[in-house]
Amino acid sequence: MVNIAALGTLLVTKVALAAPGTPPLSLPESPLSSSDQIQPLFCALLGWVFWGLIVLAVVMFLVGGYKYATSSGEPENVKTANKILLYAVIAVVVALLAEGIPYVVESFFGGSIGGGIC
Repeated sequence: MVNIAALGTLLVTKVALAAPGTPPLSLPESPLSSSDQIQPLFCALLGWVFWGLIVLAVVMFLVGGYKYATSSGEPENVKTANKILLYAVIAVVVALLAEGIPYVVESFFGGSIGGGIC
């Protein structure tokens, strides 16, 4: 088993006793170092959220409709089907909001309205 404290002490000692002129240890550069790299990631993520929620909503509409059709008028089954259909509508609303976020962000930061950042 590796002793973390011993490794930390060894690293600090190595850095402290480094020869003069030796460059200091540096951390690797972040893969997301500029806004040019963050924007495509943000847009791709919102695209996945949008389409994932749309697919989920369609499946929920189908399941809710099936449960409603096969409920035979039983109040508990109708109530369950109504909840599923309500959640499907909520999923569609959230997906539409996810699709609209780039426009809101762009207008907030003073970009040109209409094109969206994505």
